[in-house]
Amino acid sequence: MIKKSRFFNFFTVLAVMVMFGTASYGQLAASIFTWDGFDGSISTLPPTVSALGFDTNRTDLFIPYEVNVPQYRNYSGMNRYVYVPAGQKITPDDSLFYTFPKGTVLFRLVYFDGIYKDPSSRRMIELQIQVRATDSTWGRLVYVYNDEGTDAKILTDDPMDYYDTYYNLDLNGTDLGYTTEGAATPTPAPSISINYLRQIYDCGSCHWNNSANGFITQQLNVGTQLADLVDKQVLASAPDIAAMDAAGKITKWHTLDDATATVAQKAHSYLAANCSHCHSGMPERLMSGIKNSYRYFTKETTPSFVNSVLMPGNPDSSEILLKMRGKIMPYAEVDVVDITAVKAIWDWANELGATNTPYPYPLIDVVKTETPAAHKLQQRIQLSNHTLSIEHIENYSIESVKLFSLLGREIELQKVTHGKYIVKKKLYPGLYFVKINGNTLRTRYFSF
Repeated sequence: MIKKSRFFNFFTVLAVMVMFGTASYGQLAASIFTWDGFDGSISTLPPTVSALGFDTNRTDLFIPYEVNVPQYRNYSGMNRYVYVPAGQKITPDDSLFYTFPKGTVLFRLVYFDGIYKDPSSRRMIELQIQVRATDSTWGRLVYVYNDEGTDAKILTDDPMDYYDTYYNLDLNGTDLGYTTEGAATPTPAPSISINYLRQIYDCGSCHWNNSANGFITQQLNVGTQLADLVDKQVLASAPDIAAMDAAGKITKWHTLDDATATVAQKAHSYLAANCSHCHSGMPERLMSGIKNSYRYFTKETTPSFVNSVLMPGNPDSSEILLKMRGKIMPYAEVDVVDITAVKAIWDWANELGATNTPYPYPLIDVVKTETPAAHKLQQRIQLSNHTLSIEHIENYSIESVKLFSLLGREIELQKVTHGKYIVKKKLYPGLYFVKINGNTLRTRYFSF
């Protein structure tokens, strides 16, 4: 069940559209879209997937591809496809990043299996589209699927709208390290309640520097895939992996279950795929208070963040692990702690310190196991003029409200009336987290 909520501000919408390349959809076409001759004009794309003509069976048009390390999104899955205009090809640049011709489209079809790793229980969530709108910029769209999974509609012309939906994941007897809430002794949880939240400006939070984060050599170097993409006329040429390796560059990221990789390779790959969009070490991020770089493109004996946020021999006090266990990292849609990743980072800290601090498995995350209500969080949130306002959609009792910065620091609030709070600290433009009755919702503050 999907619920749409709106909190609208003209200047906020304008800022998001400028910053993140969101188009205006007032004149969208209603007929089946024809991809021949597509020039990257995002405003010409239709408002529904059924009219978009996106068909995963058209592998001549929408080329499927894989990445080595998919981003963690509460056990949702993603299928990826790329469209390249006829006669055009994507070119590797310095064997690391890629040059995309105008009109290139990257698709991510997000799905959720109600039963763990059982495709028969699959339902579609959304189709994310990234369009090379000009020679140097990307535009982005999100199509949200209906409850039946038969069609998806564009995520509104208001970038501040959000959709939230709740799922119950049946673990099907698989022990992922979660324990049942209230159990007298640690008992593997039979299921997990999961929230999936999407706002259109979420795309720009990771793709803030006009990047195609997953379409890089380290992610595409899966088996013979690079050569296959050349054969399928997607890539003009394959990166020279041997030359990259000789130059001290990382040529492949590794999944957490890769038996051929070291503990450090697996852990650093996870951080690179899930966290380096924000933690890039670039000046724009450092100036906004996002320290450290988790990028993983060059070989190095000891990454710069070791002894800063990853403490050798002392994983329990490492800031990275504290934030992962607190559901602050990775940034996007973390409703359930990724225990496998926590354990990998934990093992890395142990290895760096030549210690063996026992990992507290399976007591790392206690979860509720009931089938969730269709909507646990039903209010609109606005953060402006140093005032936090919570507007009710339905009758909802507010027992506690907390405000946190992107870095996880709590910001003091002073209650004025029911649903209205004064923020007792200067706010800077950026992303903030509002926790209501234990449920977390993101909001953004803009200053003009």
